[in-house]
Amino acid sequence: MVFSLGWRYIGSVLIDDASPNPDLANPGLIDAWKINGAYKNQAFNYIDLAWTWQVYKSIQLVAGCNNIFDEEPPLGPGLNDNDYGPGFYGFYDPYGRTLHAALHFDF
Repeated sequence: MVFSLGWRYIGSVLIDDASPNPDLANPGLIDAWKINGAYKNQAFNYIDLAWTWQVYKSIQLVAGCNNIFDEEPPLGPGLNDNDYGPGFYGFYDPYGRTLHAALHFDF
């Protein structure tokens, strides 16, 4: 049996409208982002745990839990109800704690 512990870190970020790149910047909206509390997204830490068991020589069972502390992603106030981390889709974990299992066969 093997246990593994994973750590996913996402650093703090400013909204795209505050970018120094003129193609991304929109200074007219910065005050609105600050009022809504979405100007800067804080840093996030996600902890994952997995367990692997070699059942037979060619069969392996894997089970685990991602985001074991059930960290909620930042929300974009005033945007869509499901707008997690505005402008940073795919980085945050919108589903919270998830369980997974797999059975691996070697031929």
